[in-house]
Amino acid sequence: MNKEIIENLRNKKLVILGFGKEGRSMFHYLRTLFPDKPLCIADSDDQLPGQFRHLKNVEWLTGSSHKRQLDKYDLIIKSPGITLPERLNNRVTSQSDLFLQAFGDQIIGVTGTKGKSTTTSLIYHIIQKETSNTIMVGNIGTPPVEKIEKIDNDTLIVNEISAHQLENAKASPSTAIILNLFEEHLDRFADKSAYYHNKLNILKNQTPDHHAILNDEAMMNGDLDPRQNYPGKKWLFAFERSQKRAAWLEQEKIIFRGPSKKETYPLPSSGLPGQHNVLNSMAAIIACRINGISSESIQKGLDSFQGLEHRLEEVGVFSGIRFYNDSISTIPQTTIEALKTLPDTQTLIVGGYDRQINYSILYDFLKQSRVQNLILTGPAGNRIYREYRGEAPQNIIREDDMKSIVEAAFGCTGIGKTCLLSPAASSYDRYKNFEERGKIFKKWIKKTGTAG
Repeated sequence: MNKEIIENLRNKKLVILGFGKEGRSMFHYLRTLFPDKPLCIADSDDQLPGQFRHLKNVEWLTGSSHKRQLDKYDLIIKSPGITLPERLNNRVTSQSDLFLQAFGDQIIGVTGTKGKSTTTSLIYHIIQKETSNTIMVGNIGTPPVEKIEKIDNDTLIVNEISAHQLENAKASPSTAIILNLFEEHLDRFADKSAYYHNKLNILKNQTPDHHAILNDEAMMNGDLDPRQNYPGKKWLFAFERSQKRAAWLEQEKIIFRGPSKKETYPLPSSGLPGQHNVLNSMAAIIACRINGISSESIQKGLDSFQGLEHRLEEVGVFSGIRFYNDSISTIPQTTIEALKTLPDTQTLIVGGYDRQINYSILYDFLKQSRVQNLILTGPAGNRIYREYRGEAPQNIIREDDMKSIVEAAFGCTGIGKTCLLSPAASSYDRYKNFEERGKIFKKWIKKTGTAG
């Protein structure tokens, strides 16, 4: 980090709020900067002081009252997802915010309700075709400070940034991507407007020399419209061509209207299934091109990229049934996109933790789909059952544990047909995260069926 930020941290009384993966990486980074500086760690887990008794020069605030003494600290370095009273906002920062302040001019920042990890990984994959001087950090799994030693003045940084990580952000990346904005995380934010505001923080501190890459068909209107109310140069993309758009789809090719000429990128035959991934590819092409990556490297990257686990992942054919794992899907829009990509889906598995999302668009889509069997699970599945069963043309099955879900899928899905896990709900009712849900789904498929 630059000297000004380091000196600012040196001269302040610091508390790290939340001692999970991100909090621990921040602590170790601060220790490399300031080996003897007193630091405070605040967390609801009152077992931490015993587990980390080897840490020196540390004050602990733990248990249910761990937030009560935060006023006495000059700067609160908060982990994502933790709520604090508004009166503390002027004292709050985060690892993500500090990283943006230090390296914003080198960062391609990717946010959106869905598609962040795929697009971040795709951009990084493309850049690697041209240079090894790039890193990938953020919400995708690597806390930014863990890669600081690999950054020089020419490093291109690809940074996936969630709404939680954008909270209280005081800096923006020089290239900012918003892939889409849908209703999500209403268990954490007061309403969808509060959630959208956090997402739009990625643009708030840009300058007219910066770049904002926006899905022209998935933005908010009115006061929240990032196409109108933020300073960065706009690069819009969508399926249909228009004069104001920088990228669109034409005869199975992505057209990019660059500063000097139009460029054409044929869609890859595999690796990025679904129309949503066409849009993700458009964002990646624009981001790479305006950051100096050649069109040849972009096409090589598109053609060689393999999709990420748990994102429309083909598990295989078992007992004559083709299974797909789309555990990443936590909103109805992504389940609809998965069904559009796999229109022959006969059995759909939906449900999980209930975030009180409106499922009406999913109900309308299901009535017109080829889905014959609907397996519902978890509190979200229970609500879908209550709201939809009277008008559902599907055979509805309710199960909670994954073993029973998979057994039911084998029982109701015909030979040669497709079963899709695309839950349209978070995993937190039974699983640590969507990755664990997807892995357990795959495990029981392989245990229950016969590969072929």
